[in-house]
Amino acid sequence: MSDIIWRIRLSWRFLKHDIWSYTNEDVRGTYRWLMNIFKAVYLSIRFFLAHRIMERASALTYYTLLALVPTVALALGIGRGFGMQEMFYNLISEAFPGQIEVINYINGFAEKYLERATSSIVIGIGIVLLLWVVYSLIGNIEDVFNGIWQVKNGRSTVRKVTDYLSIIILVPIILVVSSGTQIFLQTYIMTDLYDYVLSKTLLTILRWIPYISTTLLLTFIYIVIPNCKVRFLNALAAAIIAGAAFLLFQWLYIHGQIWVSKYNAIYGSFAALPLLLLWIQMSWIICLYGAELSYASQNIQNYNFENVEEKLSRQDRDFLLALVGGIIYNKFANEEPAPTTEEVGQALKLPARLTGSLVRQLADLDVIREGYPTDEHKPNNWIPGRETDKFSIASLFDLLASTGENLLKIEYPKFFAKEYKTFEMMRLAAYQQGQSILLRDINLDNFKPLTTSLVKEKKQRNTKSTQK
Repeated sequence: MSDIIWRIRLSWRFLKHDIWSYTNEDVRGTYRWLMNIFKAVYLSIRFFLAHRIMERASALTYYTLLALVPTVALALGIGRGFGMQEMFYNLISEAFPGQIEVINYINGFAEKYLERATSSIVIGIGIVLLLWVVYSLIGNIEDVFNGIWQVKNGRSTVRKVTDYLSIIILVPIILVVSSGTQIFLQTYIMTDLYDYVLSKTLLTILRWIPYISTTLLLTFIYIVIPNCKVRFLNALAAAIIAGAAFLLFQWLYIHGQIWVSKYNAIYGSFAALPLLLLWIQMSWIICLYGAELSYASQNIQNYNFENVEEKLSRQDRDFLLALVGGIIYNKFANEEPAPTTEEVGQALKLPARLTGSLVRQLADLDVIREGYPTDEHKPNNWIPGRETDKFSIASLFDLLASTGENLLKIEYPKFFAKEYKTFEMMRLAAYQQGQSILLRDINLDNFKPLTTSLVKEKKQRNTKSTQK
């Protein structure tokens, strides 16, 4: 029994701590693929709990409920413009299965909303108010997605108008195309223009269309909504899982009509509202988990060696700050392209999370500044923030030591005169010694590490101890 408990603890430690010391360079083939899947799922669940996604889904449920009628009215207006109003009714019915009363109410309210918006004295005001409600809903959704992706700044007002309008137009078109394709195949299958083999193929395609359209729509949302670059494959992988979860929830909801009928027996016609809220909230929970999964799968490397930064000594951190600054200053002095955070980490073989922390600290001290590449699809790069022909290692260390304020307002030199004088003499001696090397002159040419992970170093140590 004790052996089983020991193995469970060992496995848990490996999954929670040790596996994060392995990088893609340490593992190959199927093991590498499985390792990344586990890391992505683990991080997504961890962030799901840390970011309080249940609470955010509840808030979005409230906003969605407020904007539901205007949103449906806008969709019906677009559908009416394309002559596909009936198709939108079918789409809404599919979106809220088992809630005929709610659908009829929403459609009725949406029709009245459209009539008021298009028959008022000033038609433009009604349309602008309709667009504003939908615009506000998408803005709240973007804020939640930016929180998931840890993006501090949202879109500018101009970008919001252009991007949100494209979302408002493209999403109904995607829905119309997927629904139209499904209706076409259904109509075609009912005719005698096919043979037996082709009918089976079309039936298989028809069954997969709801899943494919849901996956494409979620992929579009995961890429477009956050104010950052999201890779297509990461968004698609998350959309595949979230789409399957959404359709599974839909199936369970539809086939759980016995439970729904009991709910109706208690609450009567009022049961439509809490059931609608349940449906919207579960849909948002699934959608937001997919966003967490897409973030986790794209940023796995940032969480390798996660505990390294916490255990790093001040001496090592200060030296790494000098090396990071040295790379940026050296490339600028030699008129080479300004490096990105990822390129700095690759050059020094540092974990991505630690590299980002070091770069941010130098940026806060104005030792380096953010540059803007010519290609908008590439991440921002870094350039020197001080004069390259004057800024030395001593200047950097002196800046690190003097940053901050004595908020306690205690005159330590007065009470510890001898100790403070000794400390100052040590600092001045180190400053004079460090003036001999400029930050741009740090020699990185001979830096060719044998390994890129702490795991390999441990293996080498274990091999040597075994030989002894």
